[in-house]
Amino acid sequence: MNRHLLSISLLFSILAGSVHAEPATPAVAAEWTVPGSPVTLLVSDQSPRFLAWYEAAKAAPDADTRWALWETIYGEAAVPPTPQGRAMARRLVDGAWPRYEQALPSIRTGAAAIAPQAARLLNEVARTLELTEPARIRLRTIVSGFEDNAFAYRADVPVVVIPLESSRNPALRLAHEGTHAVHMLVSGLAGKWERSLAATALLEGVAMHASCQVTGGADAAACIGVDPANWQQALAARRAMLAAARAELSLSDGKTVAKYTMGQGNTGMRREAYYIGWWVVAKLVQDGMTLAQIARVQEADIPMLVDKAIAGLLTEA
Repeated sequence: MNRHLLSISLLFSILAGSVHAEPATPAVAAEWTVPGSPVTLLVSDQSPRFLAWYEAAKAAPDADTRWALWETIYGEAAVPPTPQGRAMARRLVDGAWPRYEQALPSIRTGAAAIAPQAARLLNEVARTLELTEPARIRLRTIVSGFEDNAFAYRADVPVVVIPLESSRNPALRLAHEGTHAVHMLVSGLAGKWERSLAATALLEGVAMHASCQVTGGADAAACIGVDPANWQQALAARRAMLAAARAELSLSDGKTVAKYTMGQGNTGMRREAYYIGWWVVAKLVQDGMTLAQIARVQEADIPMLVDKAIAGLLTEA
């Protein structure tokens, strides 16, 4: 994908949960709060587990043994919760192995370097989406494969997962995934991987606009997480992209979600759900809705709302 600054989907599950037994090296847990703000950040730092695997893997005689140790000791990757995701994780680990050493300083620092900023940004997002009741969100820091893919999902509380090995635009990434987490709280979203294309686009649109607002971002390409050239290409294909997606807004299978997020879309571009979401939310705001109001639209009502917004965008194009 193009300069992953944001998640490739709202819900990319942790592969490890069903792969390995309870690790001998536990995660580091802590709590961060901002006085006078509603969100308490629960920190779950997985870097000690990664470092335990890395030390063991350095003595592995081959890549297969290193991978077996990864599955047993660590097992964390920003991949879909599918057999294809497991294969992706293997490729990530093999490809990233020569680069891990250069990232060890950041990895050893762990969550401590980003937790205060994450707590502040989450509470700024909470204000933007008008969350006023006390809430708990978990920050889970992992080490993945330098693919710059943060993500969010729902467990006992909303969880934001941030890879430590990548330092690219951490504030925007934290705010984006933090928006997904707060969005789950204000709307009651289930946070599932399979959801309608309309919901995928709208949720990403809210996350992009809110994260840019709280971080002071003004450049659409940066907010979406793409190169300026890709943004210009998307603008040229905007009408075709919107029209083709409109016919598939209610589709909610994993294949469709993957096509519009990490796969090749109808115009041959990746991340079409993000472009569509950016335009749809901008249109809704233009028509008088606030981000807080958009975030409270129930999932069953999202396809109709997005269809109406796209219809308006197509008349303007």
